[in-house]
Amino acid sequence: MRVLRIGLAAATLLALTPAIAAAYYVSFDYYAYATSSDGVTISDDQTLQDQAYVDGEYTKTGDFGNFGTCWFAVDLMDRSVSATAHSHGLVFDPWPHYAVGSGRVNDAIFSDRVTFTAPAGLHADGLFATMTGTMQGTISSDVGAGAKCQLVAYLGAQKHDTGLITVGIDVANTIVVDEAFTLIQQIVAPGTTLSHPTDYSYDVKLGMWNGNAWSVNFNTGSGYVSGDGDLDFDDGLRITSLTASDGVTFVSESGAFSDGVTGVPDAARMQLHQNAPNPFNPGTRIAFTLSEATRVDLRVYDLAGRLVATLLDGAPYGTGRHEAFWDGRDAAGREAAAGTYFYRIEAAGGSETRPMVLVK
Repeated sequence: MRVLRIGLAAATLLALTPAIAAAYYVSFDYYAYATSSDGVTISDDQTLQDQAYVDGEYTKTGDFGNFGTCWFAVDLMDRSVSATAHSHGLVFDPWPHYAVGSGRVNDAIFSDRVTFTAPAGLHADGLFATMTGTMQGTISSDVGAGAKCQLVAYLGAQKHDTGLITVGIDVANTIVVDEAFTLIQQIVAPGTTLSHPTDYSYDVKLGMWNGNAWSVNFNTGSGYVSGDGDLDFDDGLRITSLTASDGVTFVSESGAFSDGVTGVPDAARMQLHQNAPNPFNPGTRIAFTLSEATRVDLRVYDLAGRLVATLLDGAPYGTGRHEAFWDGRDAAGREAAAGTYFYRIEAAGGSETRPMVLVK
C-alpha cells in the first residue's frame, strides 16, 4: 500500500485509466483535498492489465488541521470493489474563513467480459445467465458534514443501481447499505434453434460512483458548525456467483470466471425442475430434488432481476423430491403482471435459475 502525505493542503486529482488491450480492467478517479492549498499537485498514472489486484491510500492534511483521506481496492480474482473516504475539518480563524476537508473515490470500476457458449439444438425455454452479488457498507455524516455514493452492477443489458445515496450538510445521519442483487440476462430467446454451438459475449461490471465525503466549518451567526463525513464500503461490491442454463459453458477474459465453474450447482446434490404448469395462471408448482438434507432458498424474479416473491427462505428440507407453490402474487399480495419470470434456488452449496411464463 502506498501512502502520500504533505504538510500543507493541496488539491489533488489522481486518475488511473488503463490502456485497455483486453476486455477486463479496473479504473479509478480519486483525490483527497483540503483548503489553504500550497499549489503542489500530487498525481499518479498507472494501468492494471493482466494483474489481479490494486489498492492505494491517499491522505492530505491542511495547515488548519482539516484533512481528507481515501482508500480503494479492486480485485479481479475476487470480483469485488471496495473503498473508504473520510473528511474532517477544524478551523480556528474567525468568520468568514471556510475550511473544507474532502476524501473522494469518484469512480472505482471492475470490468470483465464473459463469453457464454450455447449448445446446438432447440432451446424451447431459452437460455439465460444469472449473476448474484452483494452491496454492503455505510455512509455517515455529523452535523456540518456530508457523504454520498452510488453503487452499480451490470450483466450485459441488465443493471442494478442503488441511485445516489446522500446524507447532507447539517443533517447527522447514517445510512446502512446491505442488499443482494440478482441480474438475469437472456442469452438465447425461447423457441430458438441453433445449428451449431454459438458464442455470446457480455460485459460484467461493478462500479462505485460519486464516493465522496466532505467536512465544512462555517459560522451560522451563533458559532461554528463542524463535523465528519465518512464513506465506508470495506465490504464493498462483490459478485458471489455467475451461473448459466444447463448445457451452457462460459469463460471470462480475466479468468475471474473460469470455464463455467463458478457458482454451478452440484447436480449430484441438488436439481431444480421445470415448473408445472407452464405457462400458468394463476399459480404453478416448482419442484426440486435433494440428495442431502440442506436449507433451501427459493425466490421469484422479474425480467429486470427485481425480487418479486420469496417462496422459501432458508427452510430445512431432507433428501428426496419437494415442491413449492407460487400463487402468482408479489410480496405485497398483488397479482403479478403477465410475462416471463425466473425462479432461483440456492441449496446444497449451489444455485440454479429457470424461466417460467405467467399468462392472463
